[in-house]
Amino acid sequence: MFDKATKKLVQQIDPKGLIAASSPNDTKKLQPLAVVWKIKKVWFWQKTKYKPTVFKLNDLLEGEPINPVCEEEDLLKFEGEYRNCAAGSVEVEGPAVCLKANAQGTSKLSLSLGTLKKEDVNIPNLDNLTKGRRLDLTKSFFKQFPKKHKVLTLLKERILTTRECSISYTQLDKADCNAAFGCPEMCMKDSGKLQYGSKTALHILPHTVMAYSVIEMNIESDGYFDLRVESSGLESDDISENPFPTFSEVDGQWPQIQESFLLTTLKKELADAQASFCALADLSAKRRSSILLLLKENLTDRSVLSALVDRLEMLSSDEASSFITNELSAKQNEIIDTFLDLLKFKQLHKSEPSTSTPLSSYNGCQKSTANHSDPHSASELNGSSSPTDEQNGCHMASSHQNGCSTKASRQSMELMYAMQMLIDTLEELTDDGLHLLEPFCTSEGLQNLQNLVIHLTTSDLPLCKDTMPVFLQTDSEFHRVEELFKSCSVSLRKEKCTLTSEMTRTEGFLPVVLCIAIHGLASFVSV
Repeated sequence: MFDKATKKLVQQIDPKGLIAASSPNDTKKLQPLAVVWKIKKVWFWQKTKYKPTVFKLNDLLEGEPINPVCEEEDLLKFEGEYRNCAAGSVEVEGPAVCLKANAQGTSKLSLSLGTLKKEDVNIPNLDNLTKGRRLDLTKSFFKQFPKKHKVLTLLKERILTTRECSISYTQLDKADCNAAFGCPEMCMKDSGKLQYGSKTALHILPHTVMAYSVIEMNIESDGYFDLRVESSGLESDDISENPFPTFSEVDGQWPQIQESFLLTTLKKELADAQASFCALADLSAKRRSSILLLLKENLTDRSVLSALVDRLEMLSSDEASSFITNELSAKQNEIIDTFLDLLKFKQLHKSEPSTSTPLSSYNGCQKSTANHSDPHSASELNGSSSPTDEQNGCHMASSHQNGCSTKASRQSMELMYAMQMLIDTLEELTDDGLHLLEPFCTSEGLQNLQNLVIHLTTSDLPLCKDTMPVFLQTDSEFHRVEELFKSCSVSLRKEKCTLTSEMTRTEGFLPVVLCIAIHGLASFVSV
């Protein structure tokens, strides 16, 4: 609830400059000049992540602590109410049976935050105080700092509550069913109704951090550092910045996410992603079934998804466990352990490759990209800029595994990489997207969705009645699929005997994310 509330707040105030706090427990960490990790994107479709630490700049400085100027002001009063509504129905009629079922679900998120206060660190003053100062790189923080997390930032602004306030979430589900069974000798009718409601309220204490912004540190090997402030006065830390500046949409290196574009625009990127999920499909049927069931049960629990990402990163990069910052219940920790047991992941040796290795090294089967005319498409997907490695495909992977020469180790890394891609993708889906995807996490549901995605991303022609998947020919099932795709900026339209699709917005990569998530989850389906 808190995470949803802070994201709604940031969307209304400053979606490109502020970062939503994910937990009220982070308030103790989110102090002025607190050290915050900026975790670089692995995939082009990811949002940049920020994770607070318990350290402040003064904890890492050599010499005397500094005391920069911090300014306060009242920002605004905030009240908000957000509603979602979903409905579905199914009818079955025959000579001796008539069955009608309807279901409706509504939810409401109410925010009453009162007056919010803003605290700002005076950046020119901070710049003067830190000029010529060094960080003590011998401190334990830097010894444990994961190599793949190289960007450190400092908290420069935060938005706080000024009084006790509340967040409430109300959910109401209704369902009714009418059935009639008859024959010339006998007729039987039955009906039933079900209504379920829940309301949860969260009371937030004064001085709770709801959102914050950061400024990057540029650290030299001798400990000297400076703050990354652009000449315009804007910090370079823009959460929407392109992490691969050598690639641009103009040059055709990213898929064109534009309104009214067809899903075939994503064809190359999805082919590369689908190839890397071969490692998941190679698991035994029993393990695939167990992992899929566990994913389905926890698909809408973002705490579990985020913690699983952290644990996978820790295992693949030999990251110190002290940097795992998720605060989980005993039940959630048990779920994470069960995931890892099913995947049979163990701590990887430092000499083995990390997940920063290009996609072409860990796809688990022959890359489809080898036939593409664009040599950069695989490297875009994971952030690598080396077309040579990609063109060589799996052949080069066997000779460039940094000491991981056995088949078992290679398979383990391929599986690790595929699992990280899948969980990272699920994290990028919207809350509505996760809730709508969850009922499809069955063998039949995922096979149907994957077949549809393959149809939509490989042909520019509308699906006609002869080629339209059978499950979409019923209105109730089509409505469920339509809502799922709509949550990820894809419009499905069924007119007479044809089905067409197109992307509906230009911001973000939700259409890509949904299609990759479907391919990944479908890899667990027993065949």
